[in-house]
Parts: sequence; C-alpha cells; structure tokens
Amino acid sequence: ELGGVPLAAILSQLTGRAARAVAQGTPRLGHDRPGRGGDLSGRRIVAIADVVTIGAQLATPSRALRSAGALVAHALCVIDQQSGAPALLQKESVALTSLFTAFELLA
Repeated sequence: ELGGVPLAAILSQLTGRAARAVAQGTPRLGHDRPGRGGDLSGRRIVAIADVVTIGAQLATPSRALRSAGALVAHALCVIDQQSGAPALLQKESVALTSLFTAFELLA
C-alpha cells in the first residue's frame, strides 16, 4: 500500500516539488483529510503507485484528493499488471502512464 511513497520522495527530491502521502481506504486515527499538511485547493497532483492491477489503488485516493479541491488528471506507476487500470482511471478522467507493463517484463 505504501510502495508509491519512496517513488514520490525521489521525484520530489529530483524536481524540487512537494510530495504528500495519501493512504487509501478508511481514514484512521482521526485523519479525515487526504494529503494532510496544507490546502489542496487548485493544486495539480500526480497520483503515484509502484504496481497497479485494476487501478483502484490510484482511483480511490484521486477521488479523495479531488474532494479536497486538488486537480488530479495524471497518474504514474512503475508496473501496470494489465488488469484494467487504464480503463478504470480513464473513467475517472485520470491518464495513467506506466514505466513497464507485465507483458514487457515477462517477454
């Protein structure tokens, strides 16, 4: 569930842009807002994951970030397992870019 955090940290360091961790699922321990640490209204956010299957691991936090006012139009993953993630995210108006697909790694 937290595989995207190191990726976001590296991208943040390389680009000089802030990174925030957003946990998917039910808020716990009184954390009821996505991306704690500041106002997200109008901020462009890229959702990041290490591996995606059907895409819910990116769609769920994308919806939560949008409900907080963020603009989420893009998602990035290292491996797309080719189980429908791009189609699901397209329904959410989020374009997925993967560095590799399962097919490429198994070929």
